[in-house]
Amino acid sequence: MTDYTKKYGISQRGLHNLCYDSRLAIKGSARHNDPGSAQCGCFYCCRIFPVSEIKKWVDSGNRPLCPYCGIGAVLPDALVELTDELLHDMYEFWFTTGTNSKGERVKINHRPKDQKPKDPA
Repeated sequence: MTDYTKKYGISQRGLHNLCYDSRLAIKGSARHNDPGSAQCGCFYCCRIFPVSEIKKWVDSGNRPLCPYCGIGAVLPDALVELTDELLHDMYEFWFTTGTNSKGERVKINHRPKDQKPKDPA
């Protein structure tokens, strides 16, 4: 399993929590002064896109939905550099493993890393 703190400078739980309060992180980003440069990444469909593409927010306006897949797994670039590798690592942890009755992480249904969902019609 990936050591997020060593690899990305922030814990895996910290990254996940960031997606639940990302409006503040987007506004607090050093790049927010130039909104055209602020980026987000979805760790479900593994796309990186400009903040300006976000149109829907949930959880009282605190969590954006990905404009491509509609999932609320969006990370802002405020605290970490968004890379394909980071998004795939997050996808692997949150969408391909679960916890069994013994509290152990186990593999669940899984989409291959190189397969991205089709663009919405």
